Amino acid sequence: MKKITLSLLLLAVMVVVLTGCSNTEINKNDNEASLESTKEEIKGNYDVFESIKKVETTQSYEEINSTMGFEGKDITSESAKGWKKYEWEITEDTSLIAVIYESSKTVSYEIEYPDEMIKNKKADFSDVKEFKSKINSADGLNYEDFVKTIGCDGTLDKKSDSSISYSWVNADGGTLHASFNIKTGKCTIYNGVY
Repeated sequence: MKKITLSLLLLAVMVVVLTGCSNTEINKNDNEASLESTKEEIKGNYDVFESIKKVETTQSYEEINSTMGFEGKDITSESAKGWKKYEWEITEDTSLIAVIYESSKTVSYEIEYPDEMIKNKKADFSDVKEFKSKINSADGLNYEDFVKTIGCDGTLDKKSDSSISYSWVNADGGTLHASFNIKTGKCTIYNGVY
């Protein structure tokens, strides 16, 4: 009788242990699957922020496709003359936009993304008021002046053969956008809600 009781007890313990292990494995797999489903798939070779760094203002449509790793969609308006506009949708809410100018064979780029993606606690706009008097001075303002005043690097979000633009978003959702001349490095325009 002791052998049967001991056998039943061992069998019950094994069932509990095996059932517990089985559920743990299922839960572990469910968690991995849900984590993977929350990660947004990036289409192509680069995320939106790397893509604008990788493309060149002298590339053809075919060369941009090669850089991006997939073909862009023609979104040119019917009224466009002398240029073509393309979009590479990298994720559901991020894109690279290129305008290719036929006569000059140059390209201007812009990226689209939610401001939330570049929000930075270090971005401080409290001294931006000083920019107004300095922008038109003989020395002007360069990107490094913006970084020093704001307290962090901006996000490259536009570029052409003549200018480059950066954006900042602070913790409160305030924004600042600034464009810089490629040749002089000086700020040509800035604006925002800060």
